[in-house]
Amino acid sequence: MTYLSHLKRNNHCSSCRWIVKYDSDLIREVKLVYNPDEYSRDNAKRYGHKARKLYTRKGLIGILEKDKEKRNA
Repeated sequence: MTYLSHLKRNNHCSSCRWIVKYDSDLIREVKLVYNPDEYSRDNAKRYGHKARKLYTRKGLIGILEKDKEKRNA
């Protein structure tokens, strides 16, 4: 089962957020953030506007589907 199909089948809590790491245009890694408030606050202090964006479940599904299309093209 791929991570995309896992996200579509299982319902996660509404406060779950993910970050996405890229290699050029393709996704390299997806990580679940357990405390998004703490993560956002700490990274805003450290990285400012360059901090990684946090995605919701629906947003992450959209990103993973686009990446799948790029890999299959």
